Amino acid sequence: RPVRAWIVAGAVVVAGIAIAAAEWSLAARPDVTLRQVGDGAGSDITRVLNAQGMGVDVSTLREFERYHDVAVWSAVNSAGRVCFTVWDLAASGRFSSKCAPPGKEVSLTLSVDSEGDDFGRWLPDGSSVDFRFHDDTVEVFEQPPP
Repeated sequence: RPVRAWIVAGAVVVAGIAIAAAEWSLAARPDVTLRQVGDGAGSDITRVLNAQGMGVDVSTLREFERYHDVAVWSAVNSAGRVCFTVWDLAASGRFSSKCAPPGKEVSLTLSVDSEGDDFGRWLPDGSSVDFRFHDDTVEVFEQPPP
């Protein structure tokens, strides 16, 4: 009986490891991870965000690495919400911003439309790019067309 108990325990451990490995291999991984590069002080983005009614606190502004020509920032507004912004500084000029309570993931999506503008010229038409903001990084997921 002790041998049988060890066999069962071993099988349970092996099954647990197999399940964990399967979950890990199926988890979505970002195509790019952007790290914070500065505090953004002196950036014109503060004026742009406040003109949009965001009311951000300049001392909380953080700038992240760029994704192609897309600049990425985060800041805390006067209501204590975290505002996440992406701005294509190239030909398209697309701008998107969203605020959420602290600790909650904030995500923004830009779609590729070759007839609309130049955004995403490195991706197939109909693709999208998801930017997901976490406390100190931004994960970028390139999604193929549906």
